[in-house]
Amino acid sequence: MWMLRWIIALTVLTITAGWIAVQVYKVYPMVPGNALELKTTRNQEGWITPRFIFSDGTRQSLYVYCSDTNTWKYFIHYCTAGDKVFSGVPDSEVKVWRYTLTVTHFILECNGVSLLNFNFAVDGLDDGCQKRWAKEITGIIFRHSAYAYNDNGHLFMRITGTCKRLPSSWNHVKTSASFPVKTGEVITVSCAPGYFNAGDSQVTCLAGDQFTFEDEPQCQNGKI
Repeated sequence: MWMLRWIIALTVLTITAGWIAVQVYKVYPMVPGNALELKTTRNQEGWITPRFIFSDGTRQSLYVYCSDTNTWKYFIHYCTAGDKVFSGVPDSEVKVWRYTLTVTHFILECNGVSLLNFNFAVDGLDDGCQKRWAKEITGIIFRHSAYAYNDNGHLFMRITGTCKRLPSSWNHVKTSASFPVKTGEVITVSCAPGYFNAGDSQVTCLAGDQFTFEDEPQCQNGKI
């Protein structure tokens, strides 16, 4: 029995390493340059329902799901007339879905296989699609539990990307970190000689030159 428990524990650790369990109604920050990855660990009828949050405060949803006939479909609010069938989904129990959203396209991959490259201006129903989706992303939220994938923690997520530099507005702030650094990586910052840091000494990478923090690093002239 102890051996069985050890195997189960090891399996759970392997599945969740580097991933976090999706929490419904929690807002996860995202910025342009980030991609959302979702891991599903079983084949079963169900929905994956991320809702994207934009810089103007609006939110839009898209659905990817498998019907009871094992047919995969997607639906993008204000962009598609009903559900659209897509093919090429790898026949694998464990699937890693990668959502990349830009101001022009929605790109969907699964286990490294390209499935969709939806152009809001070209593939949308009308100009309403582009107006609602061609914006900078600021976050993501899950309104539903993606029921067939999230029961007992079967849906995991991570936000990927890289930071290539510190923000240009952070005058006299420096770091010994080697760029690029990955989304979610914590780096230490300090100030140039003659300045002291009135903010956080550690910040977390989002993407590009954007980081999260409690108190923004500020290098002020003089000594503490």
